[in-house]
Amino acid sequence: MLWHFSILKITYQNQTFETYIKGLNKLNCVFDGENLQETLTFKGQLSQENQILQKSNSHSFSEKTTFNKGFIFIKSTKKNAQSAAASASFLEYKKNIFKPKKITDKNLNSDFVKYINHKNTYEYWTNLNIYSIKKNAIDANQNDFLKDLSIENDQLLEETFYTNFIQSYIYYLYLKGKGGETKAKFAMYKIASKHLHDETKDWFLAKILINAHKEQFPDLATQKLYQFKRSSLYPNYTKAVEQFYGDALTFDSKGSAPLFTLKDDNNKQVSLVDFKGKVVYISFWASWCGPCLANFTKSEGIRNQMMDKGVILVNICLDSNESTWRRTMLRIPMPGINLYASADTPLKLQYDLSRLPAYYIVDKNGNFTYLPDGQRDILYEFEQLVKE
Repeated sequence: MLWHFSILKITYQNQTFETYIKGLNKLNCVFDGENLQETLTFKGQLSQENQILQKSNSHSFSEKTTFNKGFIFIKSTKKNAQSAAASASFLEYKKNIFKPKKITDKNLNSDFVKYINHKNTYEYWTNLNIYSIKKNAIDANQNDFLKDLSIENDQLLEETFYTNFIQSYIYYLYLKGKGGETKAKFAMYKIASKHLHDETKDWFLAKILINAHKEQFPDLATQKLYQFKRSSLYPNYTKAVEQFYGDALTFDSKGSAPLFTLKDDNNKQVSLVDFKGKVVYISFWASWCGPCLANFTKSEGIRNQMMDKGVILVNICLDSNESTWRRTMLRIPMPGINLYASADTPLKLQYDLSRLPAYYIVDKNGNFTYLPDGQRDILYEFEQLVKE
């Protein structure tokens, strides 16, 4: 929201407080450095607004905690989290949560009144949501307790009090089973897609995709990014997501893919030429490569879906010991055709295997191909390659 004032943060000896500033008005902040929280007062113009802001921010001096689930992060005070844990019911907890009164003083700046009422309202409802988040369950008395609140306000997306509430709201809906999905890493995205709207929706979905990348969970993006880019009405969010994912799933190699013939786990010789007319996805890996094994585990579902669409998955191991290769296959899911190349394979001179894992896509004509720049819906893009 475009406010005609600024909220300025001031830090003194690791303690931070906010001040309300407008135009050229002069404001003096007075406090005891040994006890800032209890002694902070304001003098001069806008002092009344700042005293109200300080009261609203009294929790800022409290010790914080963070709840996270499915790539969302909700901030709260430890005091509220402890109160939620100790309360026998939602109603008991609610009695301990301070509910600020709506400010209607006409002597205050009108923009400030709007701001502080928004802030107090959203922070209060976030605090109530902390009960179910801490308990990881919904109390019977919580059902529809948000019905009196206008949930979304795109103009407040720059305000932490609003975005923190939106995340707590989606968490609340997750606990109510609104997503029809048990895995939180996918459920939060699905719930937000259904229950949020307009810019707030795009902001939240972009945040989920970016956080999934930060936590090295590519499966969400491979399934949802193309859909997000296609449906988003706000290019700034799609651009922000693309900056995080970069070219992680694109390939620069050109020309024909070098041919190879290797034995599979049944000791049968398998050649790349055997798959001419098919789209082939090659994964080079080794048992000592942690990211290689983690990616197999994380992408098992998407790999099975790729095979269902006609993509040939070829997994090539570069271990120096064949028995290690076979033992690893017993404990790590590796859908597709598994081949053994050994550590001194000539393939190292033909493919860029300077870093593992390494992935290559080969089209129906035996040439290297790549996913369109920026597209990250793997299933959709591979389906297009298969249809070509």
